Amino acid sequence: MSRATIAIFTVFICATPAISIADCTGARASSVLQCMTAAFEERDSAAYEDLLAQDFQFVYENGEQSTSWDRARDIEGTNTMFSGAATIEFDVTGEPRIRPGDNESLWVVDGMEILIKVIGHDGEEKTAYTEPGRKTEFLVRQRGKEQYQVVEWRDLPMNESQKVE
Repeated sequence: MSRATIAIFTVFICATPAISIADCTGARASSVLQCMTAAFEERDSAAYEDLLAQDFQFVYENGEQSTSWDRARDIEGTNTMFSGAATIEFDVTGEPRIRPGDNESLWVVDGMEILIKVIGHDGEEKTAYTEPGRKTEFLVRQRGKEQYQVVEWRDLPMNESQKVE
């Protein structure tokens, strides 16, 4: 893809309003973030699973330590989160952008901070699944002609110069 196409993807990520999961096709690498937001906020387990590649990994890095888990464990934990929630707030801050990954089939969606807050059926905030001051990156790959999927979700520490407001 040309740099002009990448610039169009960047604008699409930043300028596209929230979509419902019914409207989510994942037909562009840039639509993955909106589809992820819709899956969480609508607590749609099937839509979330469909956004994850079969070889998906979640990676949490904290300084010198790193923890990761596979697709099955992530889906199990996310389904538990969805079933215990009356609402989920999936807030994206920063200026998400898309850029080429390490090889021609991968794209990186980064430049953002994602905060996930779960409100229980009693109206109380149950859990914040992410911490302020961390950055999020998605590695995405096209599956067929109609869909992009997340291959890796990286939750990374952020230094002071990277913090988004």
